[in-house]
Amino acid sequence: MKKNQSSSNVLIYFTPTAMKDANTRRFMFRKIEAAETNALTEKFGDYLTRFKCLHFGESALTVGAFLEGEPVGIISVYMRPLPAPLDDVRETVIDVLEVDKAHRRQGIARELINRVEQWAKDYRSLQIRTWCSGEKTDMIKTLYALGYCMCPVKIWVDSRKEEAGGFYAVKQLNSFTRTIL
Repeated sequence: MKKNQSSSNVLIYFTPTAMKDANTRRFMFRKIEAAETNALTEKFGDYLTRFKCLHFGESALTVGAFLEGEPVGIISVYMRPLPAPLDDVRETVIDVLEVDKAHRRQGIARELINRVEQWAKDYRSLQIRTWCSGEKTDMIKTLYALGYCMCPVKIWVDSRKEEAGGFYAVKQLNSFTRTIL
């Protein structure tokens, strides 16, 4: 297991590992560095940088899935405090999760989610959450199967000037006993 030192002297444990798919090709999962942003935007779209979906630093993690050195999936998360009165509690937000269409339904998204969940647990994040568009039915089913609570919602999308249906999904990672007065 590699130990990477972050700027806040907190150890980050992350092991690049491989997973075989049904065709016996090997997927490699590893932490992505900020210097690799261009390759990800070329593969998955410039919205990643336009909307600042990739997160790096001491309270963020971006993980990629690679096949023969090429990215086939990414997930990027960041931690933040909950609003008052729970502002001393952190949550983790999945900002982006992408898997190349040619490599879907092979467990890549599930593996990426599992990796960031473990990272968030290790950093004592209370919960992990995301928003999923209603048309992404496979992702909705995956999140549900992984134990996420699903809350249907309609949100306003400024860039499209329309309402979009989808789900907020949240999963508790750690439990805390505390008294709130």
